Amino acid sequence: MIQFPTLFRTTFTSLLFLAIIIFLPLVSCCQDDPPQYKSTGISPLVQVGFSQGLSGTEKGKTGLAAQAVFSYLFNANFSAGLGATLESFDKTTYTPIFADVRVYLKDKKFTQCALINLGYSRATVSRQPDLSGILLRAGIGVKYHLSYNFSLIGDIAYQIQQLDEKNPAPNTPATETHALTVKVGLSF
Repeated sequence: MIQFPTLFRTTFTSLLFLAIIIFLPLVSCCQDDPPQYKSTGISPLVQVGFSQGLSGTEKGKTGLAAQAVFSYLFNANFSAGLGATLESFDKTTYTPIFADVRVYLKDKKFTQCALINLGYSRATVSRQPDLSGILLRAGIGVKYHLSYNFSLIGDIAYQIQQLDEKNPAPNTPATETHALTVKVGLSF
């Protein structure tokens, strides 16, 4: 006959072994996998989209935009770089050059981000003097890693451009345009 302490030790050991066999795969499958995508290094970004003018000279107009940003991922949550955009409305073309800073909230396959752009914009208006001035764009977006090197990025941002004439007449006020921009693109 098996004594109680031996039976208890045998039963406890068997249950512990059974629990480890059953629960270990469940615990390991619920943990995040190590990153399967680039988290540091050079990361160019190309985007296309549109801008909806909210006030100023482009109020009520929709423009098309193409943007390229040459950025560096310092870690999986932060990137900074330089970018340029070509944005075209009816008779006005904007060409801003800016610093781009993005903060990614999570180190996951799908993550949200906050972005800010600060730079200098030049507007060419047909049959009018050239305009130039400060550009500020702030927004939010999402990033979805397609593979190790490729990510799909989309963002929506509020944009303010202050534009002055190069040689303005006395008492000429600066022109300021506000726009909502929506862009999608690919980072590689």
